[in-house]
Amino acid sequence: MKILRRRALGIVIGLAITAFFGWLLLSGIDLDKVWEAAAKASVPLLLASIATRILTFGLATARSTIVFSAIKPISWKTQLESLVIAFVGNTVLPFRLGLMMRVAHLSREGDIAPETALGAVGAERLVDVSVLLTLAAVMLPTLTERGATPVAVTGVAVVLAAGVVSAAIVAPRAEELTEHLPDALGRRVLGLFIGIRALGSAKRLIPTVLLSLGFWSAQAMAVLLWLAAFDLPSPLWASGAFLVLVAFGGMIPSGPAFAGPWHYFAALTARLVGADDVQAAAFALVAHFVSFVPLTLVGLVWLWARFVQLLREAE
Repeated sequence: MKILRRRALGIVIGLAITAFFGWLLLSGIDLDKVWEAAAKASVPLLLASIATRILTFGLATARSTIVFSAIKPISWKTQLESLVIAFVGNTVLPFRLGLMMRVAHLSREGDIAPETALGAVGAERLVDVSVLLTLAAVMLPTLTERGATPVAVTGVAVVLAAGVVSAAIVAPRAEELTEHLPDALGRRVLGLFIGIRALGSAKRLIPTVLLSLGFWSAQAMAVLLWLAAFDLPSPLWASGAFLVLVAFGGMIPSGPAFAGPWHYFAALTARLVGADDVQAAAFALVAHFVSFVPLTLVGLVWLWARFVQLLREAE
C-alpha cells in the first residue's frame, strides 16, 4: 500500500512539474498566434527530421549489440525491440519507466541477470552522459554569454559528472567492494558493475564512442531541421545548445514524454537564435510532437504486431 501511495505521489509530482513548465512556456501568450506560427512550419523539413530520428535507432542498436557482446551476444532484432520498448515506454509513462521495461526485455530475451542488463544499459548511458558533458563544457562560454545557463541544468550536469567519475573509480574494484555487502545485495551490485565493465576493452569502447557521437550528431541534425522549418537561424552552435539544455533539463522529473521541461528548454534554444515568445512556443510544441508522436505510434503498432505473433507461437 505504501509503495502504491509513493508511486501515486510521484506521478502527481511529475504531472505538477509538467504543468508548471507548461505554464512558464505559455503564460501570457496568445495561443491562436502560437497555432498560426506552428501552421507555417515547413512540413518537408519536419518529415526530414523524422528520418534523422529513425537513424538514431539504427545507431543505438549497433551500439547496444557491441556493448552486450562482452556479456552475452544478443541479436540486433532483440536490441532494436528493446529500444522501441524504451522509447514508447518513456513517451507514454512518467519517470523514464521505459528504461526499466527495456532492461526487463533484454534480461528475459537474452537470458541474463536483470542487474547485469541494467549495468550494460548503464554503460551506454555513461557514454552518452560523457558526450553531453563534453559538449556542455564546449558550449558553456556561448550559453553564458547569451545568459542561458539555468541553475537546474547546471545542477544536473554536476551530479551526472560526479556519477560518471564515481562509476569509473568503483567499477574496477567491484568484487572487492561487494564482499562487504550482504550476499543478495552484493550479487546485484556486482552484476551492475559487470555490465558497466563491458566497455573495459578498447575494441568495444572505441566503436561505442563513435556510434554515440553519430547518435548525437543525428539528433543535432534534427534540431537544425526544426529551426529551418520555422525559418529561424540555424547555426551549428544552436543544435549544441539544444542538446545540452534539453538533455539535462529533461532529466528533471516530469510527466510522460518529458513534457514540460523538454518544451521549456527547447523554447529557450529558439529564443537564443532570435525567436520571439510566440515562435519559441510554437517551435517547442511542434518539435516535441514530431520527435515523439509519429515514432511512438509506429512503435505501438510494431509492438502490438509482435505481441500477437508471440501469442500465436504460444498456441
